[in-house]
Amino acid sequence: MLLKYIETLYDDFSTIIRVQGQISFPIKVKRGIRQGDPLSVPLFLMIMDWTMEGIDINLGASIGKETASHLAFADDLVILAKTPSGLQKQIDNLEPQLKALGLEFNPMKCSTFRLKIEVRAKKWTVDPVKFLKCRGELVPAISVGSFYKYLGLRIGCTSNSKFVNEVLERKLTNLTKALMKPQQRVYALRTHLIPSIWHPLTFMSTGKIYLKSLDVRIRGACRRWLKMPKDTPKAFFHAEPGKGGLGIPQIEFRTHLLKTKQILKFCEEGEEWSRNLIEHGALPKMCKKCEIPQTINNRPITTNEDLAEETAENLHKSLDGKGLKFASEVKSAHNWVINRTS
Repeated sequence: MLLKYIETLYDDFSTIIRVQGQISFPIKVKRGIRQGDPLSVPLFLMIMDWTMEGIDINLGASIGKETASHLAFADDLVILAKTPSGLQKQIDNLEPQLKALGLEFNPMKCSTFRLKIEVRAKKWTVDPVKFLKCRGELVPAISVGSFYKYLGLRIGCTSNSKFVNEVLERKLTNLTKALMKPQQRVYALRTHLIPSIWHPLTFMSTGKIYLKSLDVRIRGACRRWLKMPKDTPKAFFHAEPGKGGLGIPQIEFRTHLLKTKQILKFCEEGEEWSRNLIEHGALPKMCKKCEIPQTINNRPITTNEDLAEETAENLHKSLDGKGLKFASEVKSAHNWVINRTS
């Protein structure tokens, strides 16, 4: 019955396009799944699971005691292999299965990343030579200076920190040039700009000095927008509006909390492959870092609530921030921060 129901949904399926009040003729949809249909996600996942059965796990890359042959997130695939010939075999096995489903690889939207490991010299190098063929075409290869963007992160030899710097600088410049009131810029910074960099900051390698430099850059932009003196307490920028601050997330501490949350979630999954990743590679170092909480005034910061309390306390202890201690009692005093239209 279920198969008959799905067949009925997709049989003789068509769509129309509306442009400036005019409606097009019905357009036959012969490929793909229906957008917005709750059934589309499980259908697509079942198809991809069936397709991945064509991958030979024995050709995959070793991670500790386990072998990983692929990573799959929706239609974004990473195929892993120990050798170039092994990767070519994996692609050759996948292509006919994808074709049977009306899917195909686009060679120009794919990339290969080949590492040569020299065990004796204890080093690795990137081989930029194209070697993989897909649909009869050579797939572009990542070189030392290039990268491939996968799930919001740059895959390659280039650091993601440079990418975040570029994004932050560009967006701060755009906000500065925008025809907006100062408080509107602060609102956009707090609710749009900073949240846009949480993902790469959480999943890339970051140092304390680097995260501090991002906070310094953000506070500098706020000083210019609001014409604030240089000796304005740092806590004023990061304390919650209800406590008298601007409510700008402090990247140095928030990033550590986000990383810790993700690592703990990963460890709690308890699957064999996740335990292997924890025991090998870069994850053990990350786990050890997350085990040590950052501190403010010798108080361990383990939650966002801890961070908010200590930041507010630092603000109210400062000479310029003493008068803001009772800001929560007068809500209209910080409307200009919360309400961007004020």
